[in-house]
Amino acid sequence: MDYAKIYSAFIADRRLKEPHLSGYAEAHHVVPKAFGGSFSPDNMIKLTPEDHIRAHLLLAKIHGGSMWAPVLALSGECGRRVPSRRAIKVAAMARRHHGEAMSGKGNPFYGKKHSEETLLKLSDQTIYKLRHRGGSVAVGTQSDLQRITGLRQKGVNSLCLRKRRLIHGWFNADQFPCEDPKEFLEVIRESWRHKQKEIALFHLDGSEWRGFPVDAPVQVFTINQGRNCHVEGWFLDKSVRDNYKTLLVEKCKRNSALRGDISGENNPRADQTLYRWRNVETGEVIESKRVEMWKSGRCPKSGVTAIFSGTQKKAGQWEKL
Repeated sequence: MDYAKIYSAFIADRRLKEPHLSGYAEAHHVVPKAFGGSFSPDNMIKLTPEDHIRAHLLLAKIHGGSMWAPVLALSGECGRRVPSRRAIKVAAMARRHHGEAMSGKGNPFYGKKHSEETLLKLSDQTIYKLRHRGGSVAVGTQSDLQRITGLRQKGVNSLCLRKRRLIHGWFNADQFPCEDPKEFLEVIRESWRHKQKEIALFHLDGSEWRGFPVDAPVQVFTINQGRNCHVEGWFLDKSVRDNYKTLLVEKCKRNSALRGDISGENNPRADQTLYRWRNVETGEVIESKRVEMWKSGRCPKSGVTAIFSGTQKKAGQWEKL
C-alpha cells in the first residue's frame, strides 16, 4: 500500500477543510522536523486531535523507526505498535478537553511572564563540550548538543551543569578532561570507591575476593538487596556459602513436603488412559495404564517410555497393542 500517496491526499483534503475548522485544533508539521521540516506556513496545518493522530500514524507507516514515537505519545498506546480506533477516539477526546481547559485563564501561566533569570537559562548560549566513551566529540550550545548527541534536553542539561557524570556513554569533557575513554571510566570508578565500603566475596570453588563493589567480578547489588543469595557462585557471607548445598537440599525437601507426592498416578498430569498390552511369550492381554506397567514390575520405566516414544516396540515381555 502506498502510504505516501495516501498521506499526500489526506493533507490536501484537510487543507480544504482547514478554513472551516472550529473549536480546539492542533498544529502539525506536514514534513516532520526530523526530516528538515520548518515552521513556515506552507509546512504547517491545523488538524483535529483525531486527524493529528492519523497523520502521524501515516508518517510512521511511511518512514518507520523513530516516527512511531509520536503516534504512541499522542494516542497513549505505549504498549502497542498500532493504536486501535477506540484508543484514537479516547486520546483525541482527552486532548481536546485538556486543550480547552488549559487555554486562556485556565492556563496557570496565563498573564504571567518569565523572570530575567529564567529567560537567561532558556537562552543559554554557552558552548559546552561533550565526549563519548566511543571517542566522538560534540561541541555547541545545549540545543546544538541535543541535536548532535540525540539525548533529551534534560539529559544534556544534566551533563552540561554537571548534575550527572554519564548518560548513554556521553560525559562532560570539561569535568573529566580525559582523551582516552578508559581513563574516564577509571575516574568514574575512583569516584565510586570514595562512596563505597570494601566487601568480601566468597565463591563456591573456595576462592575469595576483597575490594570495592565497583571492582567486583560480578554485580552484587542484587545480593545487597536480598533478591539473590549469590551471583554466579559468589556469596557475600562465607557461612551462607559453606551451608549453601545443605540449605538447598533442605529447601527442596521442604518444598516437596508442601507439594506432596506427585509421582506416578498422583501426578495431576499423568496419563490416565487404559492401554492394551500383550505378553509376547504367553499371549496374555491386559488393560493397564502406562504408570501401572512399570509400578507393577511388568516393564522397566525406561522401557515404557521407549515404547511410547517409538524407539522400541516392546519392553521385557510386553508390547502395546
